[in-house]
Amino acid sequence: LDRKGYKLSASVSAAGTEGTCNVTLIQHGNVDFGELPLPADMKPFFAGPASASYLTTVPVKESQEACREMLIKDGWMPYGVAGDSLMFRKKTTLLNAFISAAPAQGGKTMAQFSSTLLSAEIPLFPGAKGAQFSDNPAQLFFDSGKSMDEVVAFYQQTLAKSGWKPTTDSLIKISIYDVMIFRNAAGDMMRLQLHNFDDQARALIRYSTAAEVAELEALAEEKAKERMKPAPASDDAETLPVDIPDDAQEIEIQRDSIEFQLAAGKARKIVEDWQRDYIRAGWKEQTAVLQDVAGTVLLTNGSKTLTIVYTDVGFMPAEVSIDATGIGLERAK
Repeated sequence: LDRKGYKLSASVSAAGTEGTCNVTLIQHGNVDFGELPLPADMKPFFAGPASASYLTTVPVKESQEACREMLIKDGWMPYGVAGDSLMFRKKTTLLNAFISAAPAQGGKTMAQFSSTLLSAEIPLFPGAKGAQFSDNPAQLFFDSGKSMDEVVAFYQQTLAKSGWKPTTDSLIKISIYDVMIFRNAAGDMMRLQLHNFDDQARALIRYSTAAEVAELEALAEEKAKERMKPAPASDDAETLPVDIPDDAQEIEIQRDSIEFQLAAGKARKIVEDWQRDYIRAGWKEQTAVLQDVAGTVLLTNGSKTLTIVYTDVGFMPAEVSIDATGIGLERAK
């Protein structure tokens, strides 16, 4: 689909449940692949509305470097590397340049270009390693050999040019992380989260819209009010056991909330197990969105509620939290 140069692709496939299907919509932006600045030796091989391929006799590494230099001169900012794929960003458009040996083309090199429209414009720290962007939730992850102070200074200066302002003068400590929050006039938020890992500054920047921020603030206010209520006089107040995996890390347990981290790829299974067990115990499911990268489950039992949230983007530890209202939480024995 095409509208004013912006392209949208749609695909439909059978789902695991009878009578349902999976629908995927991808926004590709308005990149004209025929107008990309490319080395003169690259010749068109295939051209489509959402991608284009070129062939050249120049070796892969030399072709990658030549394309990189020309795209940067054209205003495309480097946005990470994944194998033979070079990523570049221009505002909210992500360009993927996959440059590798061409199959069955007599030793030639193939350069394949595709694009997607990002949900947020998050700058990448110069020289970052292992950069990865996920769109749901909208966040950017990377490592850097520079100090955390240098990373913070870059984002303070760079985000200020787009109207973002930090809410504190310096980093604040939250659990194992050093954090700085940025807000803009529209009420959107960027959360810069840093910690030292293997002599590297490991960073995660998460973007939240004003609506998402309002929802989080309302939830935090509700939790605060709940905590202000007098604690039950009885020592045997009702509590709910929570099965925390043995390999969980950074565990924080309070009366009405439990948070921990897991190895990447494990969060959804744990939450699905909780969901199944609590429903069997009489809890009713009100909302459930379960995806590989993130999910939320809301369960109720009379006046009691459980809110389960996880994020698992696959290239860093997964984060899992469970919050309760009207009932206490404890680690299952």
